[in-house]
Amino acid sequence: MSVLDETRLSVSQAAARLPGSHGATSSHRATVVRWITRGVKVKGVRYRLEAERVGGVWVTSAEALLRFRSVTTAAANPGAFRTPAQRQRDSERAEKELIAAGW
Repeated sequence: MSVLDETRLSVSQAAARLPGSHGATSSHRATVVRWITRGVKVKGVRYRLEAERVGGVWVTSAEALLRFRSVTTAAANPGAFRTPAQRQRDSERAEKELIAAGW
């Protein structure tokens, strides 16, 4: 599957969808290009934003941006994303611990 088969975004459009740092309303397009070319290193693993070079410009997609954000967030904080089954097990375990503690 290609990013060209998804909801295409230019680098500027992708940057506009992301919050900026230091109070900026959006990210800079250079940030998106850096994610495409160099990626982001999280806990020793490098992740790159999926994109294709078309006619001298980078093209990514809304879906690729979502995948990139999801994988880098999950890598940085592995416990933040749990499946419904994992949430259920954690909830049941917490309930047992509370009962055992007299709550």
